[in-house]
Amino acid sequence: MANRCQNILTISGDNLASFIEMMKAAEAGTIGYEKPFLLSESDHEVSFGYDTAWKPNLEWVKEQSMLANGSTFTLSYLEDMCFQCGQVVYKNGIIERQLEWTEKNDESISFIKETFWWENYSA
Repeated sequence: MANRCQNILTISGDNLASFIEMMKAAEAGTIGYEKPFLLSESDHEVSFGYDTAWKPNLEWVKEQSMLANGSTFTLSYLEDMCFQCGQVVYKNGIIERQLEWTEKNDESISFIKETFWWENYSA
């Protein structure tokens, strides 16, 4: 069985309705193991959580950002068994910012606690 990679995808911009409907209608296995779940939604930002096998689905997120006409896609991810975590920000298919850690240290642990609301996480 594959290790699970936890993902939080936040999309910021205008006209998010079609993307929100696509994510809500996604069946298990199309984006991650299970159906994506809504974490938060406002007029100009929406966040979904989902799990993928082994690693984040960066290519899929990049492709979606190319279709979204100026919206910003921020994917935060954590695969804890082999330890890989980070965050990638895409706009129009281009990486605007990328952070990645492959070992546990103060910086990666702080990122995990803040991003995944995992207050008791430690090395």
